Amino acid sequence: MEERTKYFLKIGVISVVVFILIFLLVKIFIKAPLEIFTLPPEIDPDSPEGVAIKYLWEEQRGKRWEAEDYLHPNFFLVRVFDQYYPDIRGKFLVSKEKEDLLPEFKVINRQIEENEAIITLEEITNRERGNIFFGFPLPERLNFEIMLLKLENQWKIIKVDSPDLVFKTKVGEKVEIKKDVFVTLIKIEDSTLEIEYENKSNEVFNYNPFDEWKIISWDGKSYTLIQNLLKPALSGGRLNPGNMKRGYLSFELPKDILIREIVFRIPEKKIIFQIPVEIPEEIPEKKL
Repeated sequence: MEERTKYFLKIGVISVVVFILIFLLVKIFIKAPLEIFTLPPEIDPDSPEGVAIKYLWEEQRGKRWEAEDYLHPNFFLVRVFDQYYPDIRGKFLVSKEKEDLLPEFKVINRQIEENEAIITLEEITNRERGNIFFGFPLPERLNFEIMLLKLENQWKIIKVDSPDLVFKTKVGEKVEIKKDVFVTLIKIEDSTLEIEYENKSNEVFNYNPFDEWKIISWDGKSYTLIQNLLKPALSGGRLNPGNMKRGYLSFELPKDILIREIVFRIPEKKIIFQIPVEIPEEIPEKKL
């Protein structure tokens, strides 16, 4: 009787294990087709646009090593969002897709010469909240600008930009930072910025200037806000729909600083206000 009981117990354990294995295999094979990404039939996989799309796909699905096959092998020549790739390579984690729908890519513009190419792509992510792409959550739709060089008959990426994630502009320009929410760097005088936020959306916009603004000098140093000295001061808060807020931000800067840019950053977007600088004439050598 005991031997018979042991026999049935053994059969039961084996059945459970087999069931679990079958369940896992079915789960894997059902989801496998969803991970298969194919280029549009009109795009050559080895063309500049094919390489650009494959890089974005691999990077966004969490396959950074595979994505790096499409970059220039000298990573010090590669820039992503105006930063050297080795400086950011290990800083930003990539989250794998949880949704079933695959992204769609469309070539907006192509400029291809013998050994250089610039490809503009539109990506429809098919997700309300996309992956984190080098520190930025991808929106539902955005454009990428990819620059490539031909290296031993293979196209390799040297620059990745997106005006929808990192936007360069000048002082005085109004910039949309979120849907129907705008910011303007009105002017910079000495160590003070005059800023205006405007909310034309239907939702409350929360802002915190102490986390959002910094000044970058030409030697690469970064300067953040100190206690505001001029009134009205911007200290952060809630900006209701239809309202605007204007005020000053103060920085502690060296007297001889040469400002390269003023950076505004929120999770969804980075705005770079470029400062034009006149390069001084070469100083003649002293005669002994």
